[in-house]
Amino acid sequence: MATELIQHGKITTAAPQMIRNHQNIITSRSSVNRTGIYYLIRHGSAAQAIALVRLPTQGLISADTIEPPGPLDRIFFSKKKKKKKKRKMNRKFFTPDKIVCYVMSVMVIVAATAAIIMVVRTSICDSKEVEIPEQKPMSATWGYRCIEGKCHRTLISTDNWINLDSLSVCHLKCEKYATLLPHPTGQVHIGRAVETVSLCRVDFTQFDDSSVQKYLTASIDRFHRVLEWKRTKDQAYAKGSRLAVQFNLTSMDLSLNRDTDECYSLKVDFNSEWGIRVAITGETYYGIRHGLETLAQLIVYDDLQVRYKVPSDVEIVDCPVYGYRGLLLDTVRQYYSLDSIKRTIDTMAMVKLNVFHWHITDSNSYPMKLNRFPEMAQIGAYSPDRVYTPADMRDVVEFARIRGIRVIPEYDAPAHVAEGWQLTDLITCYNGQPYYEFCAGPPCGQLDPTQEQVYGYLESIYAEMNEIFNFPDMFHMGGDEVYPSCWNSSVTVRQWMTDRGWTHDRDGYIQLWDYFQAKAHEKLMKASQGKTKAILWTGTLTEEAFVDRFLSPADYIIQVWTLGSGPTSQIPHLLERGYDLIISNNDALYLDCGFGLYVDEGVNWCSPYKPWTKIYGNNITAMAGEYRGQILGAEACSWSSINGEPSLDSRLWPRLSALAERLWTDPDTNFRQVERRILHHLRDLINAGIDAESIQPEWCIQNPHYCLR
Repeated sequence: MATELIQHGKITTAAPQMIRNHQNIITSRSSVNRTGIYYLIRHGSAAQAIALVRLPTQGLISADTIEPPGPLDRIFFSKKKKKKKKRKMNRKFFTPDKIVCYVMSVMVIVAATAAIIMVVRTSICDSKEVEIPEQKPMSATWGYRCIEGKCHRTLISTDNWINLDSLSVCHLKCEKYATLLPHPTGQVHIGRAVETVSLCRVDFTQFDDSSVQKYLTASIDRFHRVLEWKRTKDQAYAKGSRLAVQFNLTSMDLSLNRDTDECYSLKVDFNSEWGIRVAITGETYYGIRHGLETLAQLIVYDDLQVRYKVPSDVEIVDCPVYGYRGLLLDTVRQYYSLDSIKRTIDTMAMVKLNVFHWHITDSNSYPMKLNRFPEMAQIGAYSPDRVYTPADMRDVVEFARIRGIRVIPEYDAPAHVAEGWQLTDLITCYNGQPYYEFCAGPPCGQLDPTQEQVYGYLESIYAEMNEIFNFPDMFHMGGDEVYPSCWNSSVTVRQWMTDRGWTHDRDGYIQLWDYFQAKAHEKLMKASQGKTKAILWTGTLTEEAFVDRFLSPADYIIQVWTLGSGPTSQIPHLLERGYDLIISNNDALYLDCGFGLYVDEGVNWCSPYKPWTKIYGNNITAMAGEYRGQILGAEACSWSSINGEPSLDSRLWPRLSALAERLWTDPDTNFRQVERRILHHLRDLINAGIDAESIQPEWCIQNPHYCLR
């Protein structure tokens, strides 16, 4: 169809009728009489600029152009140039009927553009899908046979090739949960029969709600990209059955918060007449999105028979056990580009993680460039181009939201404050030396709680951040590693405390800390219009001796970064007092552990390294005991003191994949039951361009049952 529509970069005379045949897009000649469409089509390495121009009664006028169109009235082309005539401005140009006409014209342009994209995508795709019969592989030596639930590597011969599969297809047929990660929590039936599926003949249902359809279209585009990644060689592959995906969505509400329903069901069946039918059902778009992710995992590329395959009989009902499944990324100690942040978020979506905790301020730099205080980033960022503008941050929020991931910002205070604030006279012990007397790591600095101006700054910062991050239901206030010695170094602070009869000892400075926290929380609630709930790190204020006096469970969620168990763990007493918790215990979920110090020789404080098996076994349900309902979920933390963008992927993956199954599924088994699936998933990550860490020799991947002890 596309070759009839576009020839040698021009629109053919067949195009008008072909476009009009899409009744859902264009319903009459008159509806497109005053419209034009400009679309940039990439084909291989070439780029053609194609203009679909006015469709008048006398036919279509062809045009080549490499210049993008201007306003609507400048898109239209004519065969003859007409002399310009001066005319008076019509003062009634924006009459109601003309505005309606203009809006409808824009809607037709958008709809028709979507149709053209689908036509072009199908054309490019058709050139890659060809008729290829299944036959003995000519370039492969080994295939796999499923024997007693295990994939065994077998030499391919003329006699046995028909009974052998690629490793990916063998996983589909042989593994209890096939190629799914995380594995579902409810009903799971995955039949062992597989069917070749076409990527060129895929149909999806549409929704009238434009906002939902916008998100769904983005997810469908991503679905196609994920499948393309699985085919590592740019070569023709076999045609297959048509795939029709039916979405059944109950609510059009796109709200994303801790209470959002992420459940879905997935049903796949096959008939030789109409092909493969898929039904994905969910209460919300986010459940539908997760179901589409599961479908993508079930479609594998068979590199022996050069075709995509999918189980032809599937029934899955699935809901996450924990609603908070996250990653913290510290973009302060090292700057990370927007591309690397988006790549990380996109990969999180592959395993249904749903929270990106953005640690965007700290003492080392101030990369957050707000409109209200641009000078703080100007003096606090590593360089003028290492900043995140409001547009950048909004872009990340929307990018993540489409993938079912909410972005929770953190503004760390009163400690971890230095760069960006140093010219305000509102901080104490700035870059104090030796640093270890005043803070956990250089440069030192803490906000001065005695300065009323501090709270004006915070209210303005909180207000703009809430607006940028779309008024999140959670906002992280930091609140750890406060050093009394930093405040004690200030004559102003000491005098202020003396005037109020406060002592200059630990108890007095804890009282000062509480004074700050109460006022800062008040400003946050005002700035967020009461729409958010604050998160604090565990620290002195959350210790058993102080938490009852200073922090209310109604006001705060506590994120536990201290130990998950043992006599010093804060988890038991916080649960007993009714606090909701997010678990990030450093003995399992700190991804920077096991590497070198940057201020001395040796390894860092939280060594040893936490392998994926340790993360998978970090059972937060067992930590909670009878208070299971107060555990919101967990979050792995990627602190960036010695981890920059070049090593980001290997620090995160596949360890985050193990966390994803731990939180979605809450399995009652050890890492052995996920090992083969995570190895398969690791290959998908690498094929997607993620520089994931290797966890076994390749021989073990090809012989998945022998590397055991």
